[in-house]
Amino acid sequence: MAWEGAYPFGTISCARSSGERKDFEVRVDPLNDSDGRVWFYYAKPLPVDEQTEEKYFASVKEVGPNLVQTEGLKNGLSRYQGFGITRTLIPLIATALSARIRSSQRRAGDAEMRTDEATAVWERMRREGVASYNPAEDRYYHPPL
Repeated sequence: MAWEGAYPFGTISCARSSGERKDFEVRVDPLNDSDGRVWFYYAKPLPVDEQTEEKYFASVKEVGPNLVQTEGLKNGLSRYQGFGITRTLIPLIATALSARIRSSQRRAGDAEMRTDEATAVWERMRREGVASYNPAEDRYYHPPL
């Protein structure tokens, strides 16, 4: 499924460092696959008349009891870069799933790879006290460990 078939998740309000604010509609598409439970999240700007085919995308997969891992984070909303959508959404996903969220590791070529952009988001969350970093695992966690 994509945006059209996903279920309403809510509205988030995000802000750039300049203070400019923007609201986004968020939808979720949960599914079970052979590796377990996965959730796909999409966000588009509000009001609806500003929405195009572009969208923000995030996916998380269940990796243990009350533990999910980010698999993909992609802000495809060219006009809305820097609004902190991921930073705003991760705590809401954790609450909705009653789970801790961990980042992927930074291992190029493996099945998982945390990008520089994702690392920057997680680092900001760590500085703000809403995430922690485990160097032995090379993973970030929300809520902090």
